Amino acid sequence: LGARDGEAPQPGALDGFAWKLAAASTLVAALLCWFVYERHPHVPDEVVYLLHARYLAAGKLWLASPPIPAAFDIDLMLLDSGKWYCPVPIGWPAVLAIGAFFGVPWLVNPLLGGATVLVTYLFARELTNRRDARLVAVLLAASPWFVFLNMSFMTHSWTLFCAVTAALGVARSRRTGSIAWTLVGGACIGMVALIRPLEGLVVALALGLWSIGFGGARLRSGAIAALVLATAGVAALTLPYNAALTGKALDFPIQHYVDVVYGPGKNDMGFGPEKGLGWGGLDPWPGHSPLEAAVTSQFNVFAMQAELFGWSAGSLLFVLLYFALAKSTRTDRALLAFAFAIPFAGAFYWFNGGPDFGARYWYLTIVPLAWLSMRGMRATEHVAGDARRVRAVACALVALAWCTWIPWRADDKYADYRGMTGAVGRLIASKQLGRSLVLVHGARHPDFASAAVYNPLDLEADAPIFAWARDSATRAQLLEHYADRPVWLLRSRDWGQLGYELEGPLPASQVEHAATLLAGPYGATLLGDL
Repeated sequence: LGARDGEAPQPGALDGFAWKLAAASTLVAALLCWFVYERHPHVPDEVVYLLHARYLAAGKLWLASPPIPAAFDIDLMLLDSGKWYCPVPIGWPAVLAIGAFFGVPWLVNPLLGGATVLVTYLFARELTNRRDARLVAVLLAASPWFVFLNMSFMTHSWTLFCAVTAALGVARSRRTGSIAWTLVGGACIGMVALIRPLEGLVVALALGLWSIGFGGARLRSGAIAALVLATAGVAALTLPYNAALTGKALDFPIQHYVDVVYGPGKNDMGFGPEKGLGWGGLDPWPGHSPLEAAVTSQFNVFAMQAELFGWSAGSLLFVLLYFALAKSTRTDRALLAFAFAIPFAGAFYWFNGGPDFGARYWYLTIVPLAWLSMRGMRATEHVAGDARRVRAVACALVALAWCTWIPWRADDKYADYRGMTGAVGRLIASKQLGRSLVLVHGARHPDFASAAVYNPLDLEADAPIFAWARDSATRAQLLEHYADRPVWLLRSRDWGQLGYELEGPLPASQVEHAATLLAGPYGATLLGDL
């Protein structure tokens, strides 16, 4: 992987090294999703992403109103004017729907991770020599942050792939004058806007400035026009989608959801006492202010220092050495500016992403940080005069992270993360439930959310229906509405044990009595007695 600073870029096609690295990245993420994540959503957002993908795959933009809304209450699902839908932007669920259509939604992000390694390698080769491009790709593929997000059902892998492909399109057009590549780049920028609109705006501005000569040669006028038109054309696809759900093209479903559920203006950008949803454990103070933005930014920097590479010496070690030792280039400055633009834009939003998957709201900085780490390594080699020792240190850091950090996070954090577990799915598969009603006793998340992902899209279908028995009134309504179905009871185990117990079918005369006792101190033994 060694190379001297100042060597010319070596654009070219993918080679065996890139394909093997991408395949390894996909395989690791897929294995983690299978064995650690259990192909089961864990974060509340992931539950609705999967549901959204399933009904999009079935050709629907929304679902029919559930028969008893209180019994099918899922976070980030809105019942509005007879339409029951997920209000998150359509860009990620639309791609996840491909996996849902073929029955393998869990494989989408691992494949996207491998594809991102490939496009990152091609992009880096537009900027530097092949050996340095390989180092950037290796750093990306070896990142625990990258690996674990590719294991998940979150939006960020698709966002990163589109952002890097957009950058590749602009870089290729800058070198070749190709309009086709700017059409690809523009389409990918527009797709980022359909996935995560704020990041789409930052990517559009950054690559727009790059295309007109900041940080590199200016594109041809026709290529710039193609970039703008393709970006606008894809991003504008949200307008008819918005209109179909909310009745207004400029009324975005996610904003409409927050306005209805939490109150007008709570999710808007900017500072003020009215901002935020009152999530005390994740939002330091009521409202949003520059001071709170600084505090949450510090949280993200701390998370990035740990999660980016999982190095015991600190993940930003070679980034800091870059600032201390390297001679800055135009490419460095362009990527550094983008790496700062993402946190700067995010500072105007009240939420920073919480503990899920590190500094995930800053995830698009991962490729610039891999680039700057590569540049820091090269500068250190030059100053030290002994490239072999620097490379040995880097290899040792990566090896230690893969022997310690990744297994630790896989087992200690992401297995059964947020109380969600694949045990519900295994339990359901072991029973012959048929056309039944399963009353889920416990919290909306994780208990009902764990079961809700197995519901059919049609809640009147001849299949098991999992409903949240949130209180006696809701339970009574369920028993009346589904009176012709055998009833099962599902509850999580007591005494902090992971897993669930499923018992039934129960005679109608015992259901109400059993359900009442389940809430009491002897609920754990009741099911076995029944």
